[in-house]
Amino acid sequence: MEIKEIFLKYKPIFLLVAFSILIRSIIFYVVVPYAGILPPVYPDLEPYQDFKNLYLPDVDRFLEGEIPYKDFWHAYPPLFLYSLTLLSLFTLPAPYQAYFLIPALFTTLLDSLIVIPVYLIAKKLNKSDKQAFIISLIFTFSPLILWYDSALWLNPPWSTLLMMLSLYFYLDDKPLLSASLLGIAASFKQTAGIILPVLLIVSWRNKDSRSSLLYLLFFFIPFFISSLPWVLLDPYLYIWALGFPGLPTPDPYLPPVLEWSYTLTDPANITMYLGIHGFVDLSLKIKQFLPILFAIICSISLFSMSKIKSFSNRDIIYYSLHFSLVFYTFLPRGLYKYYFVGILPLLALLIVGRKTTILYEILNIVVLWMPRFLTPWITLFLIPATSFIRKDYSEDPIDIPDNIPDDDYLLSE
Repeated sequence: MEIKEIFLKYKPIFLLVAFSILIRSIIFYVVVPYAGILPPVYPDLEPYQDFKNLYLPDVDRFLEGEIPYKDFWHAYPPLFLYSLTLLSLFTLPAPYQAYFLIPALFTTLLDSLIVIPVYLIAKKLNKSDKQAFIISLIFTFSPLILWYDSALWLNPPWSTLLMMLSLYFYLDDKPLLSASLLGIAASFKQTAGIILPVLLIVSWRNKDSRSSLLYLLFFFIPFFISSLPWVLLDPYLYIWALGFPGLPTPDPYLPPVLEWSYTLTDPANITMYLGIHGFVDLSLKIKQFLPILFAIICSISLFSMSKIKSFSNRDIIYYSLHFSLVFYTFLPRGLYKYYFVGILPLLALLIVGRKTTILYEILNIVVLWMPRFLTPWITLFLIPATSFIRKDYSEDPIDIPDNIPDDDYLLSE
């Protein structure tokens, strides 16, 4: 196949990646002079400088021989730390030899590529080439993603790209490859594994229990291997560091003090709203029971899914979104706004009309600018709200005449 034929065959993907890289290159050019520390902005934008103040210092400690999780607190599985460490060893030619540039560029590149599985999944959902292209374009220009991934260089792109590829290969009937990719995704950032229970249930209901067990095994193998040796040296410390809900704080960290606080570093849980409005004692009392509430609600959600006889491709995306929203809403430790970066590709794929396109963009703006203590309440609102786009409006590809303008056919109501 000649280069021209390859380009014509994959033209939508090449164009999407080109647009995605272009907008992110512009943002990169604007923010790179600040070297990862942006000027003060509106605090509820959650302008975390984790790339420079957390990720790279962890790399330095690791290179100096300190042990992750034991000698310094590291909140992610080690594959993210290994990758950043490797990238930090390379520098660009002068005058661009700053050690943070290669990790920042690679993170930005990965963020640019997420649009590829979004487009491919849209095609699997029986979207036409044009519909899939526009939905992917809407996603890649999402203000939330451009802010947290492209401007702040936070870590979701590593896991989000692999998670979306995992979903694509699942829809393409390659479950073992899907499971392995999801296991690797969770080895970069554990939150990618949130959709694992959904895919296990889907494997069971659409096929059989053996398929579900195989999926779990092929997820576990790369996740376990990447967690070595830390998961064996101190299993409890490792699992606690990854934020498993309900685990008491172990040594060598100080025991937790149950007190109410609302600072920029605190993730927003669903009880924080009460403390903001003066009900501090009530907020703390409810917070004590959040692990139990979390376990009960997640179990009910998964149990209700298990009653479904079979899942369509659209159902798989919808329930991955649904359970992610349930998980984040009631997560005892709370959530940050940048967690939406893992939710938005799923939500974008369910766009069905102009109205939902507008609502998608409004959601981006609202989440960015709203007071951060409302974050779990937005995810709570989205649980029932997204049920209106659960229905698969067409199981067959739509035949769209070429003479109809894009803005007329996309999302006709």
